[in-house]
Amino acid sequence: MHTVIRYASTRLLNQRGLQLTQRLLSQTVENSSSEGQGDAAKAGEPDAADDKVAALEAQLAEESKKLSEMKDRYLRALADGENVRNRTKKELEDSKVSHTSFTK
Repeated sequence: MHTVIRYASTRLLNQRGLQLTQRLLSQTVENSSSEGQGDAAKAGEPDAADDKVAALEAQLAEESKKLSEMKDRYLRALADGENVRNRTKKELEDSKVSHTSFTK
């Protein structure tokens, strides 16, 4: 059950990261195409478009890094919860064994 939840959560995080990447790339393409039409009249401004593309690429890299960090924290929290659950289960079994050996 927990494996299914972990798989679904990981898949959701990957989908959201992909959606963010696609959105940023589509914004870049839209900005480039709208500026490309204006640049035909103004041949001296390709640097502004390059700066915007560079800024968007930097933003994409930053968001990808944040996504990676969030995914890492999420997976660590899941593993920690699973470890606590397993440790508690083992301690409960050990206490039952020690209790039954004590009562004999």
